[in-house]
Amino acid sequence: MNNLSKFANKIYKIIGAAMTVHSELGYGLLEPIYQEALHLELLDHGIANEREIEIPVYYKNHLLEKKV
Repeated sequence: MNNLSKFANKIYKIIGAAMTVHSELGYGLLEPIYQEALHLELLDHGIANEREIEIPVYYKNHLLEKKV
């Protein structure tokens, strides 16, 4: 079984959730609105997720103060 087959169902659910959010809200809103709506839609589909987690970034073995 290749990786695509392994995750195909979850990928399908994630794309479907994003399309549902777009269908419900349309376009032109600020990113935080879509982010919150997608978070809720993913939970409705049984997909656990976290919003805006910090990711450490290193430059030449130095941890940068700014996070992504």
